[in-house]
Order: sequence, then structure tokens, then C-alpha cells
Amino acid sequence: MKKLDLMANRNLIVHCVVLCIVVTSIDPLIAKISPDDSGVP
Repeated sequence: MKKLDLMANRNLIVHCVVLCIVVTSIDPLIAKISPDDSGVP
């Protein structure tokens, strides 16, 4: 039972890390596509 919980928690952490990486890699792309929103100083 504890082993199962540990695996579920690890999967959750992995999903969060992947989501963070995806968001940080997509952010500059969005900034390039719409410079009017993000590129204005």
C-alpha cells in the first residue's frame, strides 16, 4: 500500500516537472508569435 502511494506521488512529481519544462519552453515561442503582448517594454 505504501509502495503504491510512493509510486503515485513520484508520477505526480514527474508530471509537474514535465509541465514546468513544457511551459518554460513554450513561453518564448508565444512571446515570438505575439510580440505586441509580450515584447513591449
